[in-house]
Amino acid sequence: MIRNYLKISWRNFARKRKSDYINIVGLALSLSTVILIGLWIQNELRYDNYHPQLKDKFLIKNAYQYDNGNSNVEIYSPHNAIAHLQQGYPEIKQVAYCARGHSPLKITSGGQLFSEESRLYISKNWFNPDYALRIFEFRR
Repeated sequence: MIRNYLKISWRNFARKRKSDYINIVGLALSLSTVILIGLWIQNELRYDNYHPQLKDKFLIKNAYQYDNGNSNVEIYSPHNAIAHLQQGYPEIKQVAYCARGHSPLKITSGGQLFSEESRLYISKNWFNPDYALRIFEFRR
């Protein structure tokens, strides 16, 4: 019986090939879109939820509007924003600063040219174990 169903569906597919192809491609695209959106939502809902004091942690994002109408949101802030935040809000206990460098960095040492395309600028006490362990809730 299933063999007959498959035979009939194959004959119908051979007869109406274009419309069936459009339907199958549309179904595949819509299903993959739904799966990707679902995975993205799941990732956003789980992001950084492992911190015990999550309500006390904040992430600074900057939104840029360019002259040509394009916009961009990035997860870092100017270095001087850290000092202004700590002065303006005394309840801030610790701040972790991390910023991405945009232009290539070129350094000459010993006759060799070193070029770094991507780099990060971080706080001076970033590698202090007590600082990092407290702010990111790591355990020893």
